[in-house]
Amino acid sequence: MIMKLTFSLFLVTALGVLANETYSQNTKLSLDMQRATVRQVLAEIEDQSEFYFLYSEKVIDVGRKVSLSLTDKHIEEVLRLLFQDTNVAYVVKDRQIVLSSPAIMDGEKGVSWQQARVTGKVTDNDGFPLPGVTVVLKGSTIGTVTDNDGNYSIDAPSDGTLVFSFVGMESQETNIDGRAQIDITMLSSSFGIEEVVAIGYGTEIKRNLTSSVASVNTDDLQA
Repeated sequence: MIMKLTFSLFLVTALGVLANETYSQNTKLSLDMQRATVRQVLAEIEDQSEFYFLYSEKVIDVGRKVSLSLTDKHIEEVLRLLFQDTNVAYVVKDRQIVLSSPAIMDGEKGVSWQQARVTGKVTDNDGFPLPGVTVVLKGSTIGTVTDNDGNYSIDAPSDGTLVFSFVGMESQETNIDGRAQIDITMLSSSFGIEEVVAIGYGTEIKRNLTSSVASVNTDDLQA
């Protein structure tokens, strides 16, 4: 029984590694971008594939302009050309690509880039769940939205920052600080609402209304 379980675990692990390697080895990208920012190139790669990037704008200069013209290239070749002559290191882990500096990757500065799954629930100030709240890893294109119960789940570095935003609510930022669960209470934005007048094609502030307005009763409408 022990031998069977050991073999099963080994087989599952081997298949997982093989699947990870297969995707990166089989996926080919084509790019034709001139004078584009690194941020735009990364976004295009994410649009064309299932790859997604983890990085900090404090470390990676994503505003740098580059020109790439590639056809049917593997991700390693694309990254090599994108970051040639720069101090950027990258690691491809399945569909996740971590961008950082060689010093951080090697641990020379005592900084650990650890990724973890962060989950939580977003509610309003009355305790009701908020569906559709945007949760984004600051400085990246990685994000998600809360479900109907206000729950979310996102993979992010342990030292990253999450940004929560929702229409009519004040945006919030919170540092992950190695936490696995982060619950957020969002507050309503305070803004003044002026009296409006309903018109046939929208609304207008009353003081700005210059055209004539008439009342029509139900009998006239039926006629």
